[in-house]
Amino acid sequence: MSAQQEIREANLKRIFRIILTEKSVSRAQIAHKTKLTKTTVSSLVEELLDRHFVEERIDSTVPNKIGRKPIQIIPDSSRSAIIVISWRSRSVLCTILSISSSILFEQTLPYSEKEDGSALLISYCNNTLIPFTKDRNLNLLGICIIVPAIVNRTQKKIHSTVLHFPNNKLSAHILSEKIPFHPLTILNDTACLGYAELLNSRLQKQNFSYVNLNSGVGAVFFEKGKMLGGAGAMATQFGHLSIYRDGRQCPCGGRGCLEQEIGEMNLTKKAAQFGIHPTKKQPITFAYIGKLVAEQHKAAQDLVRCLAKDLAYGLSNLIALCNPQLIILGGSGVKLGETYLKNITEELHMIGFKEFVSKVQIKFSTLGDSAETLGASRYFMDEYFTFTRDMSSALYLG
Repeated sequence: MSAQQEIREANLKRIFRIILTEKSVSRAQIAHKTKLTKTTVSSLVEELLDRHFVEERIDSTVPNKIGRKPIQIIPDSSRSAIIVISWRSRSVLCTILSISSSILFEQTLPYSEKEDGSALLISYCNNTLIPFTKDRNLNLLGICIIVPAIVNRTQKKIHSTVLHFPNNKLSAHILSEKIPFHPLTILNDTACLGYAELLNSRLQKQNFSYVNLNSGVGAVFFEKGKMLGGAGAMATQFGHLSIYRDGRQCPCGGRGCLEQEIGEMNLTKKAAQFGIHPTKKQPITFAYIGKLVAEQHKAAQDLVRCLAKDLAYGLSNLIALCNPQLIILGGSGVKLGETYLKNITEELHMIGFKEFVSKVQIKFSTLGDSAETLGASRYFMDEYFTFTRDMSSALYLG
């Protein structure tokens, strides 16, 4: 690709990203934001129109006046799609989205401990999801697979203590070879959730951390809109920060890892220490413990205080290392409720480095269950999608 083509590609991506973010924007506004000439913007927008990535809409919000009403540029939701598959410990969530992030199809596929989640994922993608896009004449831009795992770009391997791979590892090439002909992107779940927060909350000028409290525990750090280390969880493994030197062995090889103490996959063992046990009808989950706390259940309150203390210890180290202005807590852990957040904040102010802790805001995420999927699709479009290169069978990691 020539230098001129590289510049055109970069400008197409800048303009398209603005349109995706703003949802509706005029050519003049695009020129102002990009500092490109109006002639250049018009030429690039015309290319996006011709290729059905965007469409024009008359701005009906402007009061009636003499002359033409202004034309807005919006994403064309009817022509292109992205498949996003969230691979979890006991289920696979399959979603097809338009480029404007509207959900066109969604299905959750449960699987047992004895079943192969990768085989289920591959089969459903090839036999249901891809045919869905073909039947509706949708241009399939790419396929994203979200994993609660480290996505190692150098080794081209996925490392997970949650998905139960042999030796906790899976080759990324196994997935790309069995889902051919389309660009495949494999991303860490916490990174996708954090990216959704970045876009939704307009945090591009802030330094913030997103902490994912689910079966495991993860964190990602953003510095002025840029995710450090990419979306493969190679920059930090917050969940494997040791908070108990002589704690129990973690599948990662360490001891006393944070996610072993506060992750939902180990919550049943933790709750048993406080006399709370599952029944046939009621497993021990964050949501259930949060419900007990709301009912003033003393043992549940003590459990949540213990979980908060352990997380506060981990957060105090994170703050000392990264000094974020904001920490957003997300995932199913937020279902423990406001008491949990209050306990975390109180503990943190008792044990943390005062100069940094006094300036950081800690809050729960308010994004819904679809945030992970939306974050993945936008990350793929922003970081990997290209208008001018052949992307078929490409593999992108993190």
